[in-house]
Amino acid sequence: MKTLLLRLTACFAPCLLVAACGGGGADPTAPAATSQPVATVSVSPSAPSLATGATLQLSAATTDAANNVLTGPAVTWSSSDEAKATVSSSGVVTALAAGQATISAASEGKVGSATVTVTAAASTAPVASVAIYPAGTTLLPGQTWQLSETLKDAAGKVLDGRTVAWSSSNPAAATVSAAGVVSALAAGSAVVTVTSEGKSAAVTIAVSASSASVLQVGPTRTYKTPCAAIAAASGGETIEIDAATYTGDVCVIAKPGLTLRGVGGRPKLDAGGKSAEGKAIWVIRAADTTVDNIEFANCAVPDLNGAGIKSEWGNLTVRNSLFDHNQFGILTGYDPSATILVDATEFSHQGSTTPVDNYHNMYINAGTFILQRSYSHHTLTGNLVKTRSRNVYILYNRISAEDGTNSYEIDIPNGGRAYIVGNVIQQGAGSANRWIVEFGAEGRTAGHGDELFVVNNTIVNDVGTGYGIFVANWVQTPAVVRNNIFAGPFNTIVNQAAALLQSNHLPADGDPLFVNAAGYDYRLRAGSPAIDKGIAPGSGFGYDMTPKFEYVHPLQNVPRTAPGAAIDRSAYEYH
Repeated sequence: MKTLLLRLTACFAPCLLVAACGGGGADPTAPAATSQPVATVSVSPSAPSLATGATLQLSAATTDAANNVLTGPAVTWSSSDEAKATVSSSGVVTALAAGQATISAASEGKVGSATVTVTAAASTAPVASVAIYPAGTTLLPGQTWQLSETLKDAAGKVLDGRTVAWSSSNPAAATVSAAGVVSALAAGSAVVTVTSEGKSAAVTIAVSASSASVLQVGPTRTYKTPCAAIAAASGGETIEIDAATYTGDVCVIAKPGLTLRGVGGRPKLDAGGKSAEGKAIWVIRAADTTVDNIEFANCAVPDLNGAGIKSEWGNLTVRNSLFDHNQFGILTGYDPSATILVDATEFSHQGSTTPVDNYHNMYINAGTFILQRSYSHHTLTGNLVKTRSRNVYILYNRISAEDGTNSYEIDIPNGGRAYIVGNVIQQGAGSANRWIVEFGAEGRTAGHGDELFVVNNTIVNDVGTGYGIFVANWVQTPAVVRNNIFAGPFNTIVNQAAALLQSNHLPADGDPLFVNAAGYDYRLRAGSPAIDKGIAPGSGFGYDMTPKFEYVHPLQNVPRTAPGAAIDRSAYEYH
């Protein structure tokens, strides 16, 4: 069964009850008189799990400042989400729907709480329908493709925990594992079927012979537009696109293993009022696509989600490219098996004034998202970086609002495991949201962790009242915030009380002595108090967080030099 697990730490520690040792006189374990004010409230059990329809009696203990139990103080009960669980005036919880609710007990201004996790009662209904996601595709020999199944009962309710069986009609062309992973072996096709309780669904997987050919695109070439060459490709080709402007040339990429590369300069794909499927200049539904040195511009669609690239499934690598004046730069569907790598790429001025909406320079939802050595700036109202991916690596970038009007600089709304290392992050005076980095504000996606690492960044606030890192209250793992510079006025560095703030240069530590802050050059000058003041960046879950590169504007990176006596607190090492 699916369970939405959200954690909440109780506001106060449980009281300690001391056993009596016997003897005459007053009982030392007797509850204290209620004339003492309430100091803490504890709720037990603190993290119960209930199936829908179940009830549970919670208890609340009140104690004074000396940890004596108090009797008599009135307790008021409340639920943070009565659609998930309600609580009576006496503390009886009733589970209503899958999810979580925080049950709070308040007395004299003090509050204790418990997290109630509600799980859907296991359905005994038979499987009525089966679906496979994503749809069939074309692969090259050696490529793999992750399929997943969805089972529903006759009422359309999703069923979990049922046994499924995968099979291939032609294992010589493509096999499929018990987990739904398709492996392409040789040219041909195979029908891949999943079956559960007599119901089944199938998709066709085509395997194309790998092509090492190069298709050339340009005004004087065989193929006059990129989409003409894409249509001619069978899979595995390199498509070289001459530097020119290609207006209104939009299409779907469904051929596997294509490399699309600008040559002789950077070609520009101008949407020119058109879009593929009402979505983007290029809509990609293919395994292992690489895009190199191409500009995507001016894509807008009626539903406000017009993108330079819309990647619906499959691994995608984008290098040395430019996305400007679209509604979104790169927008993805949810593919938990995909890796999206964006390297040395600029995102600029996504958004539209007619109408104003939340447009993001990039909006990535994948198994793994890597953004490195890139430059994201100037969105109209959205975020410079937004990702719902399970694993996130944001490394050695310049993410700067400058004089724009964006919201968050980095938005990771569903948690996960995120590494933010070696970046220059600047919040401009016109930023609409005063938090710079956000983690977990929209709740946890199933299967996501709650680990955030912010190491060796230069974080600059140019708003009069600014805030650094927001961590949602369901996140229990302490955020690691280490070796960063926080420059400018900050009301809060990080809101999570348990966060590990280690060896950061804070506003109270004085001017960090940037080379030219007005010009966004945040390298250190001689005499900076951040020089040689860092500690070992360490590792997180096996990932070495020692910064290897430094961002050099525009869109360059150089290896980070060896530290002196110690690493500097900064995205830059002084030299």
